[in-house]
Amino acid sequence: MVPVGHLPPVTRPRGPGPPTGGACRRVRLPRYPGPVDASGHRIEAIEAYNRAWQLLDADVRSPDEDAELLTVAFVSRHHWQVAGGSQQWIMSDWMVSRAAAAAGIGHLALLFAERAYGRALDDGTPDWLLASAAEGVARAYGASGDLDQRDAWAAIAGSLVKSIGNADDRAVVAGQLAETSGFRPPDVG
Repeated sequence: MVPVGHLPPVTRPRGPGPPTGGACRRVRLPRYPGPVDASGHRIEAIEAYNRAWQLLDADVRSPDEDAELLTVAFVSRHHWQVAGGSQQWIMSDWMVSRAAAAAGIGHLALLFAERAYGRALDDGTPDWLLASAAEGVARAYGASGDLDQRDAWAAIAGSLVKSIGNADDRAVVAGQLAETSGFRPPDVG
């Protein structure tokens, strides 16, 4: 691999450009047939979120699939910012963080995990979502290589998992926490 500072210069083809005479011109892209309403944003958000999960569930991802994972996580986040509420915003920031952690981009994972957790501290956030957001911070610290902070946040998340009222929700978040390297989740039985 060539070090970044030693890349050859980018060359552009010479010759007659487009009819305007310039080397570049603005291209009009097709648009949606009309404005996207909240329902359309919701559909796009859900489809992108589900695609992110498909990519996360893959045993092995290529660099292109990691790029797609990040892209669909951000697409989902964008659409939830338009059509969602507080819970969807938390979940979409959490998904961006998880995607970034899976792609090995620790600083980006931490940025969005902290956003998700900060929002989750608001009154009215379900217990499972607060615990999941804390798990996201632990995962992001792990992806950043700060294992002490990862373990500290995993302990916080573990305490929050214990307080989840619904057994199914508790099992899901405990499973997520178990995936966070080096941490054993609390017994959720």
